[in-house]
Amino acid sequence: MTFVHVRLTQEKQDDLIVEYLVESFDFNQQKEWEKIGKILINKQTKSYEFEPSDIWNAHKIIPPSIFDIEEPTREKIIKSQYNDYGWGAWSMLIHHWASSFIKRGSFPQHHPSSLFANQLEPNQESDIHLGVSKQNSQEKMQHNKSPKQRKPSNRITDIGDEKLTGNALLQKVKKLSGLTQRQKAKHCGYYTIRKHGKTYVKLTNSRNLTDFRNAVLAAKSMALNPEETKEVETRD
Repeated sequence: MTFVHVRLTQEKQDDLIVEYLVESFDFNQQKEWEKIGKILINKQTKSYEFEPSDIWNAHKIIPPSIFDIEEPTREKIIKSQYNDYGWGAWSMLIHHWASSFIKRGSFPQHHPSSLFANQLEPNQESDIHLGVSKQNSQEKMQHNKSPKQRKPSNRITDIGDEKLTGNALLQKVKKLSGLTQRQKAKHCGYYTIRKHGKTYVKLTNSRNLTDFRNAVLAAKSMALNPEETKEVETRD
């Protein structure tokens, strides 16, 4: 099983419509971001449409709108109309994001921010290490100070335990129903270890949280469409 890699870039927004470019690098061996579709959000009707690209159609991916239908009706439609389709985790994630934007009435320029590290605003810290992040700059400043001036390092020293995926992840999340998203992510292995002086602390940053949410959506999709599991695993 692999993680779902999808990101959205706002291309247009006016009083009525918001358009998002949808990209992924999961459908090519070069691991390069490419267009897989476009989201058109109607602010007035509080609905969205998804325009698939040729890549999306070629891979026979379930349409995101299917996840707006309640179960068990959704399962019946998938079995009758999309029985030989797959990649439901990608569709579910796109539907989840579009629906969340509409519900909040907030439409970010880029989402999720952790996949746009090189395009963040100057005052916005990157959670992934592409280029020179705010944290790396602070570490360089620390290194240039004398030993007496230096503060205890907060450098990332290790990554969390093995991350839970699939049914094991869903079962664990169910048991942790009373916790916050970050707490659930940490208990499921989605965390980073930082060193504070002589103490090692488990922290869940936005990248960990994004990976956790994607894994949960992917696991739910696999449970809904077991035939997809083999297809996703072969692309890992």
